This record gives sequence, structure tokens and C-alpha cells, in this order.
Amino acid sequence: MRRWPFSKKRGVNAGRPSSLSPYQATGRWNLPGLKGLRQVAASRVDELVVPTRLDLWLAVLVVTGALGFLGIVVGFLKGHENVFGVERGVPWGILIATYMFFATTASGLCLISSLGHVFGIRTFEPLGAKAHLLAIVSLIAGFTAIGAELERPWRLFVFAALTPNFASPIWWMGTLYTFEFTFQIVEFQFLNRGNMARRSNEISGPARRLFRWLALGSSDTSTEALRRNMRLARWAGIGGVTFAILATSTLGTVFGLVEARPWWSGAYMPVYLILSALVSAVAVLGFFGSLSYGLGEGEITTGEKGLMVALGRLLPLFLGALVLFIVWNAIERLYGDMPGKSEALMLLVAGPLSLPFWGLEILVGILVPFFILLHPRTRTTAGVGIASLLVLIGQFAARYDLVIAGQLVPVAGSMEALHYTPSYTEWLIVGGIFSLCAFLYTFADKALPRRDIHMDLWE
Repeated sequence: MRRWPFSKKRGVNAGRPSSLSPYQATGRWNLPGLKGLRQVAASRVDELVVPTRLDLWLAVLVVTGALGFLGIVVGFLKGHENVFGVERGVPWGILIATYMFFATTASGLCLISSLGHVFGIRTFEPLGAKAHLLAIVSLIAGFTAIGAELERPWRLFVFAALTPNFASPIWWMGTLYTFEFTFQIVEFQFLNRGNMARRSNEISGPARRLFRWLALGSSDTSTEALRRNMRLARWAGIGGVTFAILATSTLGTVFGLVEARPWWSGAYMPVYLILSALVSAVAVLGFFGSLSYGLGEGEITTGEKGLMVALGRLLPLFLGALVLFIVWNAIERLYGDMPGKSEALMLLVAGPLSLPFWGLEILVGILVPFFILLHPRTRTTAGVGIASLLVLIGQFAARYDLVIAGQLVPVAGSMEALHYTPSYTEWLIVGGIFSLCAFLYTFADKALPRRDIHMDLWE
């Protein structure tokens, strides 16, 4: 009698092979219904929804954004002095650098995106509403960063309106950025009015009412209506460009008028921030332009490919101007060994800030992308995207170096350099703010049409 290779059973059916039986010829085991189970399992696998790259990208952004929001809540509840790395000698930390990065980037985006419909340069016309969308979400990210830094941001809206200090550059900076934000929204609205009107004519139900509301009640998609929208957008763009320049230069004035911090003091700060704003803006456009196609948006058109090539040629030009500015600024800081200026420069060149300065700001943010974009073979859509990402990393490091180096040199007392290291909470908030910006743009960009209806006016 053959032994069955399974554990012994107790009871009535003990020792019985149950449903398991050997093949007559091969001696293999067969489980009745196994073939059917395999077919059912295969059908269930086919029905599974495989997450796309866009789904994974949004999931990562949501998780990091939630962690950043948690960091902001912890800072509000426990106090910045308990969870942030700032101290009395170094009151401004990485959140101020984050605010500067996003605020200047938004102004640069306003300037670059207006080259098409405001100044009539057709190569940049495809930027259109998407570039202004990036500017809006960048300003939202910047406002979030400064709100997290202030710890009690609601007081800003109350006292800035009720008791304004017209002699304060910070008050003027906040006011000008508010006007820039307003003009950006108005300009974005008119750039998309025709698209929203067309969309409302194609659908029905509650979505139709939503798009009709976004189109300001208009359903007219005629050529005359599109031209009228573009004229209104052009006037709003002129206002946005004006306030973008004023706001960014005023932000530089906030630092340039601080005589107690020699590293910041000087008339070069407004000009430097405007130049760096242009660098960051071109890099943001190149990165998100490349990323949108990497996430499966579709095939890149001839006009969009030409735009990416134009951005790839414009970015090295701005990087070269930025290198000249950095070199002459360093020479001015070293000349005469002026107290406070030369010490701060040494902190960047051979001090605790040498890694973010040489490694990120200079090497990663300027030299590597410059040589990537210099050769036509690497100046492709993917090459522009990679180089733009490296430039953005370098520009954030530059904002960090600018803010921190000016504070590590003590104003009075001990001549030893101060120290600052961002805490884990600060890094969580910074990551959450970047995720907020990327999530808002990605989500809103999918609601915009693949082709702007206003492009018909240029053909």
C-alpha cells in the first residue's frame, strides 16, 4: 500500500487521500480545479490597475507634503526656538532662503513668460498660461515658506493692513509681491478664458457650469473674442512685469540696506536677485517642460521642441552672466580686506559653507549644466531637463549661502564664526513646500488643454 505524503488526519476520513491523487503514468500530483483557479487568478491580475509614473509621482508629492505640513504644525505648537536650528545670532534660517528662492523664481517666470504675448517674441508664445501657472504656484510656495518662518503669520495680514510702516522695505516687499500675485492671476485668467469657454461648450452638467464660471460667464470662442482676451492679458502682463521687477529689487533692498551685515550691504543685491530670478525661471521652465513629457503627457510638438532648444540656449547665457557677477562680487569683497565682507567670503570658500558653495552652487549649479547645454548633442529635451534640475539645485544652494553667510560673522563680541545647521523639522518643511509647488502645478496642468486655443492667432 502506497503512503501518502501528507500529515496524518484524525477522524472518519483519516488516511484517505481526499482530493489529492497521483497521475497513473507519471506519478505527479494533480489538484482538481487547479487549472480553473489559475485562469481566475490570471483574469484578476489583468483587471488590476497598474499605477502610472504620474500616479507614483503624485503619491510621493502627497506624502512629502503631508510631512512638511506636520513640521509646520510642530513648529507652531512647540515654538521655533525649540524645533528650528536658528538662534539669537542667526535668526534667519533655511526657510528664509526657501522664500527667496520661490519669490525670485516667480518674478523671473513672469518676465520670461511675458516675452511671447507681451513683447511679441513668437518662440516663447507656447509658454503661455503654463508658465504663469508655475509663477502662481511658486508665489504660493514662497508665501507658505515665509508663513512657516513667521510662526504667527496671521498677524502679518492684520498689522500690515491696519498699521502699515511706509518706511519699511519689508512692508513694501510684501505689498509689491501681493500686487504681482494679483496681476499674475488676472493674466492667467485671460490667457485661459478661451480654453475654459471652449471646454464649457463641449461638456454638460455641473462641470459645464464650473468651466463657464472659470471663463467669467463667456462661451464665445470666436477669433474676435480670443483677440480681446489676448489684449487684456497683455495689459495684465505689463502690470505683472512691472511689479515683478519692483518686488524682486525691493527684496534685494531688504538685504542691501542692512549695514550691520556687511556681506549683504550694497547696491548689487537688487541686480543680483533679478539676474538669479531669470536663471531660476529658465531652469524651472526647462525642468517642468521635460518632466511633463516624461510623465506621459504625449509627443512633443515641433514648436515645443524649438522652445526647449531656445531655453537650452538661453540658460548658458544667463549662467555666464551669473559667473561674472559672482567673480566681481568676490573681488570687491576681498579688496581692502573689509571687516565682515572678507570673513563671510572665507566661510564660503574655505569654511563651513564651502560644500554648498563649491559643490552645489558652483559645480552642480553652474559648471556641469553649462557644459551639458554647450554641446548640441546633449542640448536635447532630456538634456535641458537634467541641466535645468541641476541649476535649480545650485540656485537653492546660492540662496542658502547668501542668507546664512551674512549671519555667521558675529556683529559684536566674540570674533569666532557662529554656526547654523537646519533641523530635521526645517528640512521636512522645505521638502513639503517643494512638494506643494510640484503637486499644485502637476494637478492644475492636467486640467489645462494640451493645445492652447489662443495659439491659432499666431498661425
